[in-house]
Amino acid sequence: MSDQQQLWDNYAACWSADPAIRLAALGAVAVDDVTYRDPGTEVGSLAELDAYMDGFARGVPRTPLPHRRGP
Repeated sequence: MSDQQQLWDNYAACWSADPAIRLAALGAVAVDDVTYRDPGTEVGSLAELDAYMDGFARGVPRTPLPHRRGP
């Protein structure tokens, strides 16, 4: 598996990670001032992204984010 694929897999796993470890997991794949945008929100830090992911997970509990694997 390529480093880029591993990074993506680790990021995608953050969306369904235990809240107690999510911020640390995000820190392993993104910089502190990361920017995330989707049609409903914009965040500008790891802490804000962690909070957004927490809200997402509460709305869709125990549902891992699907992501494409491989080419």
